[in-house]
Amino acid sequence: MLIRLLRLWLFLLVGTGLGISLNSPATADLVLINGKIITVDSHDSVSEAIAIRNGKILATGTTAEIRMLATPNARVIDLHGRTATPGLIDTHCHFDETCQLYSIELSDVRNIPEVQERVRAKVSTLKPGEWVQGYGWDEGKFTEHRYITASDLDKVAPDNPVWLGHTTGHYAVVNSYALRLANITRGTRNPTSGTIDRDPEGAPTGVLKEAAMNLVEPLVPRFTPEQQRNGIPKMMADFNREGMIAAKDPRKSSTITKPRCASLHSSSAATRSTLRSRP
Repeated sequence: MLIRLLRLWLFLLVGTGLGISLNSPATADLVLINGKIITVDSHDSVSEAIAIRNGKILATGTTAEIRMLATPNARVIDLHGRTATPGLIDTHCHFDETCQLYSIELSDVRNIPEVQERVRAKVSTLKPGEWVQGYGWDEGKFTEHRYITASDLDKVAPDNPVWLGHTTGHYAVVNSYALRLANITRGTRNPTSGTIDRDPEGAPTGVLKEAAMNLVEPLVPRFTPEQQRNGIPKMMADFNREGMIAAKDPRKSSTITKPRCASLHSSSAATRSTLRSRP
């Protein structure tokens, strides 16, 4: 809850004077006291408390000073020495958490058997031939210290194509079913600016890097506009939880991202928005 309040600080630089005197009548409807308020003013001042009215900062100062600005019904939050900062802005963010809602999350997996178990569980909910999608795996976290391969996935998904995106977004792994759908064989050449990872005998391992992902990704079903809309509030909530209040998405001019941008700037989404964004 405390971090969510920080979105009120959007683009504000605070100091001990913000156009209101500490001797002014009590008008603040929210005060944070007994903390370390990072003001980001010209002197990098740190104050003990802050007064807010209608989502705008009135003043910072000592706890005693700020208490005097609070109305009788003001909400008072005691920080107990904790730090409050201005809201943070992510200047390079792929603003989308649709995957987190509708595919397998693998960012916390620590070994390949765990990956297999999650894929197996997803397959149990699908019909043969339906795609399994996942994201976030990182071989650097695995006890095996190696990539996931098609043969790993074939053991648990022989009758469903599988696409698992890497945490970096720069490569993915697919199973043999997906390789067949994309006609990727031992004889398939690497595309320009891409690599089909191969075993010592030259057979594809299932790992596709950079532009090689484009050989399979167009076959993976896109999330529906409704699913994409549902992913936006989740991203906002996770952002606010970390004290983030604004973002710049480098993909906003891309075709893939246009439905997401339209959802973000739709009237229904805007009424729930807790972030500043630019189309």
